[in-house]
Amino acid sequence: MKKIFFTIVISFLSIAAIAQSTKSKLYFVTEKDTVFCEKMYYTKNAKGLCTLQYKEINGDSVSIVGRGSRKRVPKVLTFYIDGSVYDRVPFMIHGRKNGFVRYDFREIDGKIIVYLDEGTTVFLTPGTYTPTTKYSGVATSYKTRFYVKWPDGKFYKANSRKNMNKIFKPYLMKCKSFTAQCKGKYKIKIAPFMDMIRLYNSVCE
Repeated sequence: MKKIFFTIVISFLSIAAIAQSTKSKLYFVTEKDTVFCEKMYYTKNAKGLCTLQYKEINGDSVSIVGRGSRKRVPKVLTFYIDGSVYDRVPFMIHGRKNGFVRYDFREIDGKIIVYLDEGTTVFLTPGTYTPTTKYSGVATSYKTRFYVKWPDGKFYKANSRKNMNKIFKPYLMKCKSFTAQCKGKYKIKIAPFMDMIRLYNSVCE
């Protein structure tokens, strides 16, 4: 009887924890864990995260700031912020990885993923949470980054005519359902390119 009661209690607590976590509009994913937060603040630069501060939904607060914080910050793969997803994406020059990374907005999800980043380097949730670092607010934008993650896992610059002719177009044209519905030229401007990828993701497996 005690064993049954104990199992019921554990099950109830597990369900409660899941229900609580699904209400969170903020969480981040590392290589080992997913952390759901009430409040979150981070800074980043070309080499990745610099600082990370957050308050978990259970009330625990964590602050990784100050000297040597970069080495102590976990390798965050994805940030989920109020319905928007930001993934850790390699910064690439002419298609080559150079060791730098960005956290780019996942504009389109699916077989082909599209990232659009307009340069936000700091995120601070609305409300009363005050970071202990010298940073505050949201940084201004730099040149827009417009990348895709291809089904083979490689990243490519989206607004590149060379990539369109050599990589994107030959791949997209293999799907007959797509070519039957795709109208006009294969464009590399942001809006028509995203429309094209949305169509592909919706009709091609």
